[in-house]
Amino acid sequence: MKYTIYYSQIIIGSTNLEHTDKSMGIAHGIFTPTKEYENIQNIFKLFAEKKHEEYYKKRDALKLELHDENNHLIQTECIHIEDYSSLIPNDPLRVEVILEIVN
Repeated sequence: MKYTIYYSQIIIGSTNLEHTDKSMGIAHGIFTPTKEYENIQNIFKLFAEKKHEEYYKKRDALKLELHDENNHLIQTECIHIEDYSSLIPNDPLRVEVILEIVN
């Protein structure tokens, strides 16, 4: 299934979330960015630069959204894009999603 990631109603990329662990509420996979990802890419590079506190604050402020192939919103705790492109050229981007547990 293909999932789309939005920032402020703009598609920044997609993923198939190839790996899931439902018991842990985690899913991850290869992230395919759109051109619009470049507008916020510097935030995700902060993690690779080990500027974690700044990264978490800025990432959470983005309020990223995950949508399924029918464009239904999937509730998440956070969406983390692993972007080490400044350190490892041609390394594929990955995304990790922590799903929101609904009681």
